[in-house]
Amino acid sequence: MSWSQIPVARMALALLRTLSATQVAAQNADDLRWTPEKSMEFDVVQQTAISPDGARVAYVVRVPLIEGEQSEYLSHIWLVDADGTSGVQFTRGEKSATSPAFSPDGSKVVFARRLPGGAILAVADVATGTVTERYQTTGAVGLPRFSPNLDRIFFGLAEPTVGRAGLRLAFLPATVSEPVLVWPDVSYLELIGI
Repeated sequence: MSWSQIPVARMALALLRTLSATQVAAQNADDLRWTPEKSMEFDVVQQTAISPDGARVAYVVRVPLIEGEQSEYLSHIWLVDADGTSGVQFTRGEKSATSPAFSPDGSKVVFARRLPGGAILAVADVATGTVTERYQTTGAVGLPRFSPNLDRIFFGLAEPTVGRAGLRLAFLPATVSEPVLVWPDVSYLELIGI
């Protein structure tokens, strides 16, 4: 597979073409200046994941939302064939979805969904798009990954009551709804006084 076939590379080239067109159309130097306001005019592609067989790519598109004085980003996961065809928005809604990762057999994508005051760890079936919410917390979840035999999902777990000191590695067994702490475990947290 060449770089020109990877959708992210194609999007980067499209962005460069857009920026080049902007340069030609600019009336003065102020039109070319990069500002926070200017950055809100562009969608951003980030967080790519390649399926184990190399046939598909999951990636996050971050879109700016501006309403009056309020500005924020909404992120959603897209799936595309590795040759750049058959692109489809995989997640939707008012809640951002980030950190996609394929299962070892490529049949599922695990991801984190941000909520006001919390997060959800979710798994989606690639063939049907059906999303199953596996775990919800008032803290944050990040960088979920399947174990090789699909019996666990490993992820970063941060509980808001202890701040960054609470950032831990956890896993969620396939048949259980509560995560198991891997590191730092409860004895470590007691040792350091948290």
